[in-house]
Amino acid sequence: LSLWLLLFISSCVHTSHVPGPRGLSHTFTASSSQHGGSKETVLCRIKKGGSRFETMCVSGMVEKFREGKASQDDVLIGKEIFKDCKSGDRPNTAELESAFGTSDISTCLAELLEKGEFQLTTAERKRKTDEKTTQILNYLHQNYVDPGSGLPHPMTRLENAFKAAKGIKVEPFRSTESQALDVVKKIKDSLPIVKSEVEGLVTVPFSVLGAVGGALHKVCSVRKESVESDKGVFSVSFAPGDHERFLAELSRETKGQFEFHITSSGAQTGRPLDLSATSPPGAEAGGRAAAKG
Repeated sequence: LSLWLLLFISSCVHTSHVPGPRGLSHTFTASSSQHGGSKETVLCRIKKGGSRFETMCVSGMVEKFREGKASQDDVLIGKEIFKDCKSGDRPNTAELESAFGTSDISTCLAELLEKGEFQLTTAERKRKTDEKTTQILNYLHQNYVDPGSGLPHPMTRLENAFKAAKGIKVEPFRSTESQALDVVKKIKDSLPIVKSEVEGLVTVPFSVLGAVGGALHKVCSVRKESVESDKGVFSVSFAPGDHERFLAELSRETKGQFEFHITSSGAQTGRPLDLSATSPPGAEAGGRAAAKG
């Protein structure tokens, strides 16, 4: 009897049993499981075609999968898709094909992991929230100014106004720009702040007109455009923080065949912003970027 008892205890030590939904179970052997049998489980879910699809993942691994640093086997608790993990309700083949265009589980899981929303542990959420807060403050520093001086507010001043404001809730997965707009509304009574814009004229030869039109609309606001016999001229505006991205995109689409003249840069005060710290990629590719006095 003692021998059988020892064998039973030994088997329990080497195997961890994780209950699954609706009587299902997933069993992991500690000596061979790549997850070690002790990792926290989180859900990754996506809504498609009016239905919800979920899968169980190892905490902290979905991001690594999206960065190309982990495989599905590293991330997933089991290669299964549920409509509701708690109840164990699974989609049928027709539902998978309708939502994902295929019933191949690996293909469906790849899209779910790549595009789905995933839960965060308390520590992960705090880290993500802190990172997003820093991104928001940097965005304000780069794209907004003190209307009195026409210069960006120092980071310390922005941080203090952010901490003092009430009702600010930072969301880790919401866009930085949209949250920055919300923050401005909360702090503008205590900290005068206005958005700054760079305005200018882009001139390109007729040969690249088709390619550059769509590109400009992606990286700036096109206020006016005109086409002449041998060239196109665009009146544009963008945030100072987008200056480098704007020139890089313009250079890429035109192979350096463009001219860009800044007609004004500043806030409502009309005071110019210093853009000299930004290296114009267009100049390296043959484009010309200049400011008009």
